[in-house]
Amino acid sequence: MLLGVVYLLFGIMGLFDPFVSLPPDRLRFYNMQMLGDWGFLFGWMPVNLVHDVLYILIGAGGVLGALTFSTARSYCRGIFVITCTFTIIGLLPLGADRLWGLLPLFSWNLMFHGVTAMLAYYYGIVYPLDLGGPEPATQWY
Repeated sequence: MLLGVVYLLFGIMGLFDPFVSLPPDRLRFYNMQMLGDWGFLFGWMPVNLVHDVLYILIGAGGVLGALTFSTARSYCRGIFVITCTFTIIGLLPLGADRLWGLLPLFSWNLMFHGVTAMLAYYYGIVYPLDLGGPEPATQWY
Protein backbone atom coordinates (compact mmCIF):
# COMPACT_ATOMS: atom_id res chain seq x y z
CA MET A 1 0.00 0.00 0.00
CA LEU A 2 2.81 2.40 0.92
CA LEU A 3 4.65 1.90 -2.39
CA GLY A 4 1.41 2.42 -4.28
CA VAL A 5 0.61 5.66 -2.48
CA VAL A 6 4.13 7.05 -2.97
CA TYR A 7 4.15 6.22 -6.68
CA LEU A 8 0.64 7.59 -7.12
CA LEU A 9 1.56 10.88 -5.40
CA PHE A 10 4.78 11.24 -7.43
CA GLY A 11 2.87 10.55 -10.65
CA ILE A 12 0.13 13.07 -9.91
CA MET A 13 2.51 15.76 -8.65
CA GLY A 14 4.66 15.35 -11.77
CA LEU A 15 1.72 16.55 -13.87
CA PHE A 16 1.58 19.95 -12.14
CA ASP A 17 4.06 22.73 -12.93
CA PRO A 18 4.62 24.04 -9.37
CA PHE A 19 6.24 20.71 -8.42
CA VAL A 20 8.42 20.37 -11.55
CA SER A 21 11.38 22.65 -12.22
CA LEU A 22 13.05 22.99 -15.60
CA PRO A 23 16.47 21.42 -16.16
CA PRO A 24 19.34 23.93 -16.04
CA ASP A 25 20.50 25.04 -19.50
CA ARG A 26 24.07 25.65 -18.38
CA LEU A 27 24.81 21.96 -17.95
CA ARG A 28 25.49 20.14 -21.19
CA PHE A 29 24.54 16.82 -19.59
CA TYR A 30 20.90 17.84 -19.30
CA ASN A 31 20.60 19.13 -22.86
CA MET A 32 19.46 15.78 -24.20
CA GLN A 33 16.66 14.75 -26.48
CA MET A 34 13.60 13.66 -24.51
CA LEU A 35 10.07 12.98 -25.67
CA GLY A 36 8.05 16.09 -24.87
CA ASP A 37 8.78 18.43 -22.01
CA TRP A 38 10.63 17.16 -19.00
CA GLY A 39 11.92 18.54 -15.75
CA PHE A 40 12.85 17.71 -12.17
CA LEU A 41 10.13 16.71 -9.71
CA PHE A 42 10.82 18.59 -6.44
CA GLY A 43 14.03 19.77 -8.11
CA TRP A 44 15.81 16.39 -7.89
CA MET A 45 14.03 13.60 -9.82
CA PRO A 46 13.79 13.81 -13.63
CA VAL A 47 10.27 13.15 -14.97
CA ASN A 48 8.28 13.54 -18.16
CA LEU A 49 4.69 12.75 -19.16
CA VAL A 50 5.41 9.07 -19.88
CA HIS A 51 7.12 8.78 -16.50
CA ASP A 52 4.16 10.37 -14.72
CA VAL A 53 1.60 8.11 -16.40
CA LEU A 54 3.70 5.04 -15.59
CA TYR A 55 3.97 6.11 -11.94
CA ILE A 56 0.20 6.67 -11.73
CA LEU A 57 -0.43 3.18 -13.12
CA ILE A 58 2.09 1.60 -10.74
CA GLY A 59 0.60 3.53 -7.82
CA ALA A 60 -2.99 2.64 -8.65
CA GLY A 61 -1.95 -1.01 -8.97
CA GLY A 62 -0.32 -0.84 -5.56
CA VAL A 63 -3.36 0.67 -3.87
CA LEU A 64 -5.66 -1.91 -5.48
CA GLY A 65 -3.19 -4.73 -4.85
CA ALA A 66 -3.17 -4.04 -1.12
CA LEU A 67 -6.69 -5.39 -0.72
CA THR A 68 -5.57 -8.96 -0.01
CA PHE A 69 -2.30 -10.54 1.07
CA SER A 70 -1.86 -12.62 -2.08
CA THR A 71 -2.40 -9.68 -4.44
CA ALA A 72 -0.06 -7.51 -2.37
CA ARG A 73 2.60 -10.23 -2.57
CA SER A 74 2.13 -10.55 -6.34
CA TYR A 75 2.27 -6.76 -6.75
CA CYS A 76 5.54 -6.58 -4.80
CA ARG A 77 7.05 -9.35 -6.89
CA GLY A 78 6.04 -7.60 -10.11
CA ILE A 79 7.31 -4.22 -8.94
CA PHE A 80 10.57 -5.86 -7.92
CA VAL A 81 11.13 -7.07 -11.48
CA ILE A 82 10.12 -3.74 -13.05
CA THR A 83 12.21 -1.53 -10.76
CA CYS A 84 15.25 -3.82 -10.99
CA THR A 85 15.00 -3.59 -14.75
CA PHE A 86 14.72 0.21 -14.59
CA THR A 87 17.72 0.41 -12.25
CA ILE A 88 19.87 -1.73 -14.54
CA ILE A 89 18.80 0.20 -17.65
CA GLY A 90 19.55 3.47 -15.85
CA LEU A 91 23.15 2.37 -15.36
CA LEU A 92 23.72 1.65 -19.05
CA PRO A 93 25.48 4.13 -21.39
CA LEU A 94 24.66 5.41 -24.90
CA GLY A 95 21.24 6.87 -24.20
CA ALA A 96 19.83 3.77 -22.53
CA ASP A 97 19.58 5.70 -19.24
CA ARG A 98 16.74 7.67 -20.78
CA LEU A 99 15.36 4.82 -22.93
CA TRP A 100 16.44 6.73 -26.03
CA GLY A 101 14.26 9.73 -25.25
CA LEU A 102 11.19 7.96 -23.89
CA LEU A 103 11.71 7.69 -20.13
CA PRO A 104 14.32 9.42 -17.92
CA LEU A 105 15.97 6.76 -15.75
CA PHE A 106 19.10 8.66 -14.72
CA SER A 107 20.01 10.74 -11.65
CA TRP A 108 17.86 10.16 -8.55
CA ASN A 109 15.58 7.77 -10.41
CA LEU A 110 18.33 5.17 -9.98
CA MET A 111 18.22 5.51 -6.20
CA PHE A 112 14.42 5.65 -6.07
CA HIS A 113 14.00 2.53 -8.20
CA GLY A 114 16.79 0.71 -6.34
CA VAL A 115 15.23 1.37 -2.93
CA THR A 116 11.82 0.39 -4.30
CA ALA A 117 13.28 -2.87 -5.63
CA MET A 118 14.80 -3.68 -2.24
CA LEU A 119 11.53 -2.99 -0.41
CA ALA A 120 9.51 -4.97 -2.95
CA TYR A 121 11.93 -7.90 -2.68
CA TYR A 122 11.58 -7.98 1.08
CA TYR A 123 7.79 -7.66 1.18
CA GLY A 124 7.18 -9.85 -1.87
CA ILE A 125 9.61 -12.70 -1.21
CA VAL A 126 11.25 -12.61 2.24
CA TYR A 127 8.35 -11.42 4.42
CA PRO A 128 5.86 -14.12 3.27
CA LEU A 129 8.44 -16.75 4.28
CA ASP A 130 8.75 -15.13 7.72
CA LEU A 131 5.00 -15.55 8.14
CA GLY A 132 5.29 -19.32 7.72
CA GLY A 133 4.73 -19.52 4.00
CA PRO A 134 5.96 -22.42 1.91
CA GLU A 135 9.71 -22.84 1.77
CA PRO A 136 11.28 -22.42 -1.66
CA ALA A 137 11.94 -25.68 -3.48
CA THR A 138 15.68 -26.16 -3.03
CA GLN A 139 16.99 -29.66 -3.17
CA TRP A 140 20.72 -30.30 -3.32
CA TYR A 141 21.72 -33.84 -4.12
